[in-house]
Amino acid sequence: MAKKATQKILFQPYLFASTSMLGNLRPKGQQQVKAGQKLQKQASICIFAQIPERHMQRLILLLVPLLLLGSGCYSFKGISIDYSEVSTYFVEQFDNNAINAPPAISVRLTEDLKEKIRTESRLLLSDTDPDVVFEGTVVRYEVTSEAPQPGEVTSINRLTIVTAIQYINNVNEQKSWKKKQNFQFFFDFPSDQALTQVEEEAITAISEQMMEDIFNAAFTDW
Repeated sequence: MAKKATQKILFQPYLFASTSMLGNLRPKGQQQVKAGQKLQKQASICIFAQIPERHMQRLILLLVPLLLLGSGCYSFKGISIDYSEVSTYFVEQFDNNAINAPPAISVRLTEDLKEKIRTESRLLLSDTDPDVVFEGTVVRYEVTSEAPQPGEVTSINRLTIVTAIQYINNVNEQKSWKKKQNFQFFFDFPSDQALTQVEEEAITAISEQMMEDIFNAAFTDW
């Protein structure tokens, strides 16, 4: 407790002195203006230099969201969405053209994409004149036997799911995909296990990566 109180006492006088120094800047000529701006910049740097590291981290965490909200643009991990241009989205029910695919796979992937966009952006789901629309088809759902991996002696089974996705931007047609894009991912499991034993886990893992890829492809380089 004493350590925290000491830090606060040391910090406050310096901050007061720096802000007071800023308030007394009254340059009249061009050279004085430049000198005043330089002094103001130095004083600002001094203020931040005296902030303890743990407080600086909190300050950065508070400032970053405010800057993003103020710009009206969402940008994270290479994703950039201009909310002044688009605000709503919709995901059409996926079709299922894959042989041997579970009947509910199209519903599952449709809902997973809706959830991905809902949680990773500020776009609102709407089926009335949405700004962006996703259409999808499950085109492949297949289990294959793969050769042993390096360092292993037994073969493995691999479930592969492939979807064909169309992205339509109703606000800016140039950002729409000219044709459907294929997205696929796979899940490996031991050859002595049946698909039914790992199917739920496999679909979940494949869907998570696939939705990440679709989301990145649609909202990168805005």
